[in-house]
Amino acid sequence: MKHTIKLLIIASNLVLSIPANAALGGNVSEINTEQSQFGSQLKIQQQNSVTVYIQTLPTGTSLEEYADASGTIFALKWRGSSLPNFQIVLGAYFNDYVAAIQKARGPVSLNNENIILQSGGIMGAYQGFAYLPKRIPAGFVISTLE
Repeated sequence: MKHTIKLLIIASNLVLSIPANAALGGNVSEINTEQSQFGSQLKIQQQNSVTVYIQTLPTGTSLEEYADASGTIFALKWRGSSLPNFQIVLGAYFNDYVAAIQKARGPVSLNNENIILQSGGIMGAYQGFAYLPKRIPAGFVISTLE
């Protein structure tokens, strides 16, 4: 049953995906395009040298995208009743996520030199984060994402 649910999540992400460059490792210049694709509400907060783009998706899910001073998105955080479209928000790291979800028997955990991701929850209450360890700006506290 859990495996079927995971495959349905992957399939829905594939069907609903629309290419965007505001993905993890991408540039914030595409945030407005992504917001339009998601139909979300956008708020922007400054936290020291990091800019946080907070989208509230129509489902109520909150997606936070953390950008460094150069405009590169180095981290994501989500919480809500549905998962964000991982193909869009993970971009080039989506295949790593697919491989991790196929191995998972519960919460998804991915930890390699390029990406660290934790995603879990139950139907209607999902949460997680992903970040690029090599792109974390000086002074950023990883526990902010947890």
